[in-house]
Amino acid sequence: MRTLHQVASGGRVVIASLHQPSHDMFLALDTALLMSHGRVLFQGRPADAEAWFRGRGLPCPAGTAMAEHLLKVASNPADIQALLLERGGQGADSAALLRLEDGGVQVEGGCAREGIPDDGASPSDTASASPSAADSPPLGGGGNMDSAAEDRSPDRVAAAWTPVAAAAATHKPGKVGRSAFGMSATPGPEPRPAPRRPGFARQLAVMTWRTAIDILRNPTLLRLHLGIGLLMGVVTGLVFWQLDDSNVGVQNRMGGTFFALAFLAFTSLTTVDLLINERAVVAREVRGGYYRPSAYLLSKLTLDAIFLRAIPAILYWAPFYYMAGFRGGAAYQATYLFILVTFSCAVGALSMAVTVASNTAGEASFGMNFIILFSIMFTGFLVNVSSIPAYLRWIHYLSVFFYAFEAMITNEMTGRTFTFMASGYAQIEGINGNTYLTTLGFDAGATTRDIGVLVGLYAGFTLLCLVLMQARMPHSRPRIKNIMRRLSLHR
Repeated sequence: MRTLHQVASGGRVVIASLHQPSHDMFLALDTALLMSHGRVLFQGRPADAEAWFRGRGLPCPAGTAMAEHLLKVASNPADIQALLLERGGQGADSAALLRLEDGGVQVEGGCAREGIPDDGASPSDTASASPSAADSPPLGGGGNMDSAAEDRSPDRVAAAWTPVAAAAATHKPGKVGRSAFGMSATPGPEPRPAPRRPGFARQLAVMTWRTAIDILRNPTLLRLHLGIGLLMGVVTGLVFWQLDDSNVGVQNRMGGTFFALAFLAFTSLTTVDLLINERAVVAREVRGGYYRPSAYLLSKLTLDAIFLRAIPAILYWAPFYYMAGFRGGAAYQATYLFILVTFSCAVGALSMAVTVASNTAGEASFGMNFIILFSIMFTGFLVNVSSIPAYLRWIHYLSVFFYAFEAMITNEMTGRTFTFMASGYAQIEGINGNTYLTTLGFDAGATTRDIGVLVGLYAGFTLLCLVLMQARMPHSRPRIKNIMRRLSLHR
């Protein structure tokens, strides 16, 4: 409640629907609104509620919380009728306007029961009830909605919002109109136009802000990604400490790079819980027309890529690269880091796409684990790609691991010389790095091409994720209504 007060103090209106709030929570509200059957029974400061109901013969019993007493009043037909009649004045005509039947409020004269129009009532039947409604004074003494807005007392505000009061105050003989509560003999106020849904840019900005606030309020996952990323960077830096230029150094360079990619790939599985846990809420909000599925998903993809993919990858790279003694030079260092970050973001987008396509967290986790392990097989580290049978060799082109690994290892070894050492044999110096790469099945000149493909895969996974989200999410109600209306017109 304190958080809601802080939000409200920033110039926003906060409406909360509470079920049996505690005494302290009830008093912490600025305004309490009690409704029953679509009618306002009380609206005012919570601190004034006890005296207000006591003055109307409905005192709060000792030992009963005021909020609980309000719910009992709103659930008791006799109390509802007494409050509505008390607000409607003491005349017999106004008292005849209301009666309780079968536990629901019904407006006499063919108006409405529980907000449902009486389609069987003719205009003459409806108009026959209008004289009594027009002759009776408005409920609570209010003349119209404008005057009620000037007086903010609980009686006047509640009376102004009572449908019978609105009908009596705005009645014009001889005209029949349809109000929000059904058929009535009054034209009623002109309906307000439906609010326009914010544009896509506004939706994206709000959803990004909401997602960022959620990350900051629940920072456990973010801290794990950052902490574990930095810790593993230090550990792997110690394991592959200061690589030399021998054939052992070549093997360790490949092993360290392979482990870095595998580590970042498996940490991408945290997207599963992020999306699955919010799916029901997002489906309800999208169905209600609050925002588009693409706005929600783009905000998730953007912040996930920044906070959970890019920053942890940088924290991993910083100690690992320099402790292991990888290639010096700003261009080589930046290239290695760019490939690592792009790979992490691409696998994160792929994980989101798999999660969106899955019905449960178990399905998403199993599917993503299978994809990662299958891609690892065709990285080029575990098996020489050129030795794979031709009818299966093409699969390595589908592996995001292959492009990242080949780009990183060619960036590290192209143009360098290494020494081959084997026990019992003469040492061979000056072996070109390109020779090593070709022998291991890699293309020494494919660095730029692999980076381009990796960026394209990231864009493709993002697009796939958006398409799946749009296909699986329910459409908003206004859109469905428009489609049904068009179908009916074609008929």
